[in-house]
Amino acid sequence: MTALRAKANTSPHGFVDMMNQSSSVFNTIIFPLIVKTCKAFLLFVLAVMLVLLLAPIVMPLRIAWLTATSRKMEAIADYFMAMAIGMDQFGGSVLYGTEDFTVSAWTYKLATEDGYKSARALRCFIDLLFGRMHCYNAFMNEIVLMEQWQDELEQLKNKAGEA
Repeated sequence: MTALRAKANTSPHGFVDMMNQSSSVFNTIIFPLIVKTCKAFLLFVLAVMLVLLLAPIVMPLRIAWLTATSRKMEAIADYFMAMAIGMDQFGGSVLYGTEDFTVSAWTYKLATEDGYKSARALRCFIDLLFGRMHCYNAFMNEIVLMEQWQDELEQLKNKAGEA
């Protein structure tokens, strides 16, 4: 900043030059970050509104449809488990800012790999609620899923390259 002030004092158009440089920084760095943040926030608000508006309608219809199928209780249990995992991943996003990781899995990572004391306490509490080694098992399941998705992505890329 002192270099900009020195240039402003020595150059006849120093103030104009300084303003052009600062507006260039704003246009190339700051403004795109503001736009990205606004888009992300609007997407979040839209997602919350859709869930709040559609869930009371879609959930009973989905359960009724599942009841009419052959594997009634198993299908309904799978549906509720998928919703619970989705809510757990949402909790991971809210607590830790991570996507696709459950609270249990990310808590395990923070407690063991990064050494956070608060995560260790939360891990003990979660394991107490859901059973011994729950956080570890959740983390290992996430790792296995990530590896499977990466393998599937590679296969899709290879198929697209052959076509």
